[in-house]
Amino acid sequence: MKPDVWTIKDVIRWSTDYLSKVQPDSPRLDVELLLADVLAFQRIELYTKFDQPLSSGERDRFKQALRRRMAGEPVAYILGHKEFYGLDFKVTPVVLIPRPDTEHLVEQCLRWMPESDSSGTRVLDIGTGSGCIAITLKVLRPHCYVEAWEVEDAALGLAAENARHHQVEVCWRHCDARASDVWQSDEAHRFDLICSNPPYIAASEKSQLSSSVLDYEPHTALFAQNDGMLFYRIFAENASKLLQDHGRLLVEFGYQQAEAVKAVFQECGWRELEVVKDLAGHDRVLIAVKP
Repeated sequence: MKPDVWTIKDVIRWSTDYLSKVQPDSPRLDVELLLADVLAFQRIELYTKFDQPLSSGERDRFKQALRRRMAGEPVAYILGHKEFYGLDFKVTPVVLIPRPDTEHLVEQCLRWMPESDSSGTRVLDIGTGSGCIAITLKVLRPHCYVEAWEVEDAALGLAAENARHHQVEVCWRHCDARASDVWQSDEAHRFDLICSNPPYIAASEKSQLSSSVLDYEPHTALFAQNDGMLFYRIFAENASKLLQDHGRLLVEFGYQQAEAVKAVFQECGWRELEVVKDLAGHDRVLIAVKP
């Protein structure tokens, strides 16, 4: 029997059970995030105000959000934002939702970005999407020059909006890494570090993706030709042209792609290769020194 008065506790219990039937991965977390957003609460406040009833307007807004999640829409798109490395980023369906796996790429970049620097360390983020990597690096290393490339105009606009929110300056460039001319540079404009979380899912792997990913997130940010290896080949063949001597390239890849990605770089003459694991013990980031 449904209660006459819906408290926060009632809503969480009933909605979690309801959502778990169609979206079983993290139903309680999803419900709490959506409800906290409707009530303009921090998540912890849901527990300190368990017995607070919802108004009819609050119930209606929560039902609308819950219906969207029931249909498979990712929570981040419903909320319109996503936390990444402790920072909040606006997200819409024009960009990939930032993921915890990519935080490992940021951590590895920070290894090679001095905390204080007068020499002008230069960093390039390729395929920036929401701008989460470039902006996080700039927030944490404000003295460094950070440039970011993106091929989609809408994504570039969103990234710039996120940069304004975090009050940092990043040099945004509309660039397609597949175009050969973007890799030409004189020595004065080379980078100390290039990083990227490129599209790396093979088209043959579509059936392995959840509908929340496949039906809502941009395919141009997910899938790459050549069994997912397209951009690693492009980077292996061209990135050294934009790197300073002893500069580093850092790329994220799928957890089963380490050997294939390493092979591509070895074929192109890169020798100093380091593979870094994520917290789950999966190979996640390749660090390559300019050959």
